[in-house]
Amino acid sequence: MPRLDNLTVVPKVKGVADIVFCIDITGSMGPCIVGVLDNLKHLAEGFGAANVSLDWKAKAVGYRDVDASGTPFEGFDNPFTSNIDDLKAQFDRFEASGGGDEPESLFDAMLKIATAGDWPHPVGAALRTIVVFTDASPHGQLSASLWTGDLSFNRVSSELRKAHTKLFLNAPEHPNYNSFSALLGGDCRYSSLGTTRTEVLSKLQTQGFDQLLLSLGKTVSAMSVATATATI
Repeated sequence: MPRLDNLTVVPKVKGVADIVFCIDITGSMGPCIVGVLDNLKHLAEGFGAANVSLDWKAKAVGYRDVDASGTPFEGFDNPFTSNIDDLKAQFDRFEASGGGDEPESLFDAMLKIATAGDWPHPVGAALRTIVVFTDASPHGQLSASLWTGDLSFNRVSSELRKAHTKLFLNAPEHPNYNSFSALLGGDCRYSSLGTTRTEVLSKLQTQGFDQLLLSLGKTVSAMSVATATATI
């Protein structure tokens, strides 16, 4: 498991992060959910290895496909927690099933998270982060059965920016993901997991999570250093 010891930051700067793990829990994602669970115990340890004292709260949100199930947000009401065992228990309640054929309702899930109003800290007081794991492409627009008005993913990017939320997107190569990450610019780190299902599932179980820890550690470190410098 990669460590974060090689990050260069000022000694013991305080970082604050609110993290939502947004997980595709359709049937094909079973192996990924197991992989994420196996690695969750390294989350707090990974941050602790950097010279950053991280005050974090996180929760797990599952989603499926509104067209197949009618209820794409599974486990959405999980509360934020700072206890790693409680967070693991949230994942334990997820069951990978259903979903039908691609695509899935990721943009709907992200809009729901961005506008939910349950972030532990106000805008600007913490690094707000949504971390996505999926092996599927997204619908090209929001579901008309869930939302009114603008159904484009421009609305999703606008709400993420309004909430000052950074996105770590671990997903297959797809034009909609490329376009969406371009809309968010520096607020999105899109890790393309490949084009074949075998390649994508393999990376979701192994490389995707390792790289996520490194990326989150660097982002929180940079934010913490900038905050500390501004207050001197």
